[in-house]
Amino acid sequence: MQYFISYKKEISNFLINFLPSKQQELNDSYFSKDIFERLMPLAISGKMLRGSLLINTYQKLSGEKYNQEVLQVAAALELIGTSLLIHDDVIDQDNLRRGQETLHSQYQQLAQQKKYQQSQRFGESFAICAGDLIFFLAYELLSGKLLKLFSQQLSRTILGEMHDVELALMSGGDVTKDSILQMYMDKTASYTVSLPLMAGAVLAEQSEELVVQLNELGKTLGLIFQIKDDELGLFGDEQKTGKPVGADVREGKKTLYYYYLDQEIQNVFEENGVEEILILMKKHQIEKLVNSDLKELEIKVRQQIEKLSVSAEMKEMINQFLDKITNRMR
Repeated sequence: MQYFISYKKEISNFLINFLPSKQQELNDSYFSKDIFERLMPLAISGKMLRGSLLINTYQKLSGEKYNQEVLQVAAALELIGTSLLIHDDVIDQDNLRRGQETLHSQYQQLAQQKKYQQSQRFGESFAICAGDLIFFLAYELLSGKLLKLFSQQLSRTILGEMHDVELALMSGGDVTKDSILQMYMDKTASYTVSLPLMAGAVLAEQSEELVVQLNELGKTLGLIFQIKDDELGLFGDEQKTGKPVGADVREGKKTLYYYYLDQEIQNVFEENGVEEILILMKKHQIEKLVNSDLKELEIKVRQQIEKLSVSAEMKEMINQFLDKITNRMR
């Protein structure tokens, strides 16, 4: 995965300079110092996968080295990713993110130290505000066509999050495979893969036709990315992923793994804990069924790549990205 986090240092350095400058602008506000000190380690500790994909796309399509504008947009994408993760952790009630305590957990502890009532609500409220803050800061780094592009793709992401929340509350028999895949496409694919590819193409002044093609390609790649993410959430190493293993099962998340096991044993998730669920998944070879879907998606994406009117180098880059996400361990 190293090639696709190749600009982590550059993006991190940009944020290390950008965020303190924003804190300075807001230093007369009561919580400015506290929140920026908490946001910094969270913002720079990610892999910078999306930002690096954007920069690599720009360079392959333009034939030029990235400039300051491209770096700014990559940083904006990473800030937005951090904002979404902060809100997602509140929704999912997760306590670990990128190997550190989630923001709402940090603020809940602060409330407890100050002996405030409703410390959980305090923590969640502050995290929501922090996610909003960093989202607005990211939009300072965007201009022109990118404003509309980011708004369109991120609106889809939010609708996907809403879909995810509802699916988690539905009984297994009412959940279809198509609805899970649509949720994946909206929530994950739209901003994890489609947006970096499309933004890189817009910055490289490519045709609208190619931007549309990259959007469709990104949807398929994004499905693969999310399915692999689900796999790591179930069977991965928490020390490597920086996220709690088994959280999706505890929260009732409707993944492909959930869908296929529910087809074998209805109501199994209501009657068993995480460890029992993982044993049943292995017993019923659920991973084999999911891998079959992954193979179909891989064939589809290879075909989409071949149809792109881009250089051989660009096609090779996307093929390498596909190989990396299908074999990733974190």
